[in-house]
Amino acid sequence: MLDITTPATPKWIKSVSALYGENVATFGKIAAITDYSKIRFYDVTNPAAPVGMGLTGSFKVGNEGFAIDGNYAYIPDGDSLRIFNISNLASPAQVGKIKTGGYGFVAVVSGKYAYVAAEGAGLRVIEVSNPAGPQEAGYYDGVPRARGVAVVGAFAYVAELADGLTIYRNDLATAVAERENSLPQQFALQQNYPNPFNPNTAIRFDLTKPSFVTLEVKNVLGQTVATLVNAYKTAGSHVVDFDASQLVSGVYWYRLKAGGVQQTRKMLLMR
Repeated sequence: MLDITTPATPKWIKSVSALYGENVATFGKIAAITDYSKIRFYDVTNPAAPVGMGLTGSFKVGNEGFAIDGNYAYIPDGDSLRIFNISNLASPAQVGKIKTGGYGFVAVVSGKYAYVAAEGAGLRVIEVSNPAGPQEAGYYDGVPRARGVAVVGAFAYVAELADGLTIYRNDLATAVAERENSLPQQFALQQNYPNPFNPNTAIRFDLTKPSFVTLEVKNVLGQTVATLVNAYKTAGSHVVDFDASQLVSGVYWYRLKAGGVQQTRKMLLMR
């Protein structure tokens, strides 16, 4: 890790143990690095003292590139994109998976879409508004040996082994100005769905500005039984999956705190 406060004179501040590192991704206070067929996560609240957290299970192949957005990591693994919930950094859990049709080299996330550069299948665009149920929204495989991708607004910039740099206009994406206009107008914690539930339910919340967010589940005694989010989140709407398979039936409360305000709602686990 380098301090680049002054880009002309970057300063080394910390190194972690040697890994077979092929790529790195960050989001807020989270950093992660590939260790060939696994991803290692770190809490970098203090960049000078990163704290090692969780580790994914082994993938089928080595990982050349991945992305982190909010509480989710988007990781190509051979011919699939695997999505992990990392709200608990100590225990990353896979929640979604979709075939991409080719060997995925790199994934990036912009808005509600993940973009995968897949050799043998070109650029694949995956809608991930529900990370547990990713759906392919579009693709372009005219020159299929895609190796890298970056996305800015409605344009995707793809590095193709056989043809150099190709720029695609993505009509699925919304222009930056339109996205800003569509941001939530107020801070809100929505009712979970389904409710009652058994054992999984989705919790949505809306942020009018980027904030550090805490989303906790409490029992009727006021004891915290799960922390679903404890991370920096961008402005917009967010959905979190809650797995209550380890809890007993009954009433639970979930509380959202962000930007100095909070809201609480009730839900019912019924087995």
